[in-house]
Amino acid sequence: MQLNPSFVKQIKRALENSNFSLDDYTLEYPQYGELVIIKFNHHPEFTFSVEEEEFKQEVKRVGSNNALATALALNMKEREEFRNEIEVKFVTTERPGKYKSEDKFQLSSLNGVSMRISRWSKHIENELLVIYAEDQELNDTLNQKIEAIFPSEISEPNMRFSTEELIELSKSLNSLYERIENLKSECELSERRLSELKTTLEKAESNAKSFPKGVWLKLNKGKVTKAVKNIFTSPEAREFALEVVKKITLGA
Repeated sequence: MQLNPSFVKQIKRALENSNFSLDDYTLEYPQYGELVIIKFNHHPEFTFSVEEEEFKQEVKRVGSNNALATALALNMKEREEFRNEIEVKFVTTERPGKYKSEDKFQLSSLNGVSMRISRWSKHIENELLVIYAEDQELNDTLNQKIEAIFPSEISEPNMRFSTEELIELSKSLNSLYERIENLKSECELSERRLSELKTTLEKAESNAKSFPKGVWLKLNKGKVTKAVKNIFTSPEAREFALEVVKKITLGA
């Protein structure tokens, strides 16, 4: 179905009045299927579409044209009629949704499309705030530092740590904590988060005696990574985090 120019104008007005400008979107009008597809240029996976669909529903009607049957008060079931009726609705598919990656809504008319576009644009803004809240450079630097102690691959993963390896591992874990703790005054690191990191590192050191190297790595790398990131992504540390992390040198 071809959209009227007046309705296309209404869609563009809704986009212009959204959390972004019309230039941030691309509009497509397919010959078949969707009536309109809107794409957010900066993240192509964020889309909005409208499709016309027919829904069958069974409608029950009570009564009979047979006056004699009515007069004789026959069983009510004999007076019930069922018929299928087709109802046309407009379905919007919105990515991202409010809580899920995709939401679908049924509209009785196209009048509700502008309101749905407005809601969709707010969901985009919320997602972008989360996406760009994380400093990628900081994230990469932290990963490099942690990788020095917790490499993705470890030699002889099925073997247990030797006494010498346990000593070196203990030194590395303690060094990591001490170097981070020594930077506490520079960016007001959270005492609670430092305590959580210390506990995590102590557990990692303790269970290194109990597991093969590969199992130990899988059990502890994620926990330590999370504990370190929690320190440097907290509000009080964010401003200085990148320069602070670069000062951490692991190993001897």
